[in-house]
Amino acid sequence: MDTKVELHFGNNFISVLGSEEFVREQIDIFYDYFDKNANLIPEENDTVLEDLNMTPKTGSPKTANVREFYSQYTPSSQSESALVLAGWIYSQRGISPFEITELKALFDEVGASSPARLDNTIKLMQRDSKKLFQSLSGGLLRPSIYGENYFKSEMKLVPGALPDKRENT
Repeated sequence: MDTKVELHFGNNFISVLGSEEFVREQIDIFYDYFDKNANLIPEENDTVLEDLNMTPKTGSPKTANVREFYSQYTPSSQSESALVLAGWIYSQRGISPFEITELKALFDEVGASSPARLDNTIKLMQRDSKKLFQSLSGGLLRPSIYGENYFKSEMKLVPGALPDKRENT
């Protein structure tokens, strides 16, 4: 069973989801960091948030443009491009669900060609025999815990905290 902890400070928050052991390790790392830097207050000092690869107002990653983000990677296939663009969504909204149409729009925006069946490409994407995305009702997808770990460890991404646009409609 997964454990989820959210630490809120000002307009920002850190959310950790995983096994109880994993969550405890991450929270300990977080507290150790702030114990060593006790004089730094996140709302008042951008250095702390810069170290966490976040901007002070939104909690989003430093790279605010999808084209700039995409250019930092060299995907060798259309499926790798899909993973990079899904990483962009993760870096903006964390594990919030997304629609395939959002991913297709990002392909258009960066000028890359998408797989013919992008939905199946994402649903079947795996690393170490673990699926990177979960299918949700209504055709929505979101990173699985394995996908989230992949984005964090392999792509060095920080989950974003921007609201899901669909929630406002």
